[in-house]
Amino acid sequence: MAKELSSFTMGKLIDATEAQLTLDKRTNMASKMQSAHSFVNNLINEPACKNYYADQINGYLFERKELLDFLQNGHATHVVIVMGAHLADEGNFKEGDPTVMVLKTTIPEDDKAAKNGTLRAQVDGTTVALEHPPGQMITSIVNGQLTFNFI
Repeated sequence: MAKELSSFTMGKLIDATEAQLTLDKRTNMASKMQSAHSFVNNLINEPACKNYYADQINGYLFERKELLDFLQNGHATHVVIVMGAHLADEGNFKEGDPTVMVLKTTIPEDDKAAKNGTLRAQVDGTTVALEHPPGQMITSIVNGQLTFNFI
């Protein structure tokens, strides 16, 4: 069944309590996976896979001005956040380290209803994505304070 784009256009507004619970849920699940991860990691020979799955990054810090400058160029109607992995060792990154990209997209009016569960969007501009700076491990979101460690 096709979904209308309008069902995807609003984000859910949450308060600091729900944000902390959401962070705690991920942290709890990651902790439970540690023993399985250790076992599987010993079976994986590809370093990039180990780099991706062993990484503790759960947040990405963008500078507001850089993000706004990027988004204001062009005619994008939507922003897509895409998880990825670094292609090669470069600077402080190792091949396979998790990364996130912000892509500017435009969804044509005639494709507002997803066909066969697929929604097609046009990438806006020749510079299509803004990739994160070094990731962080966010440890708490309490009383308006965000606590994180650079990894």
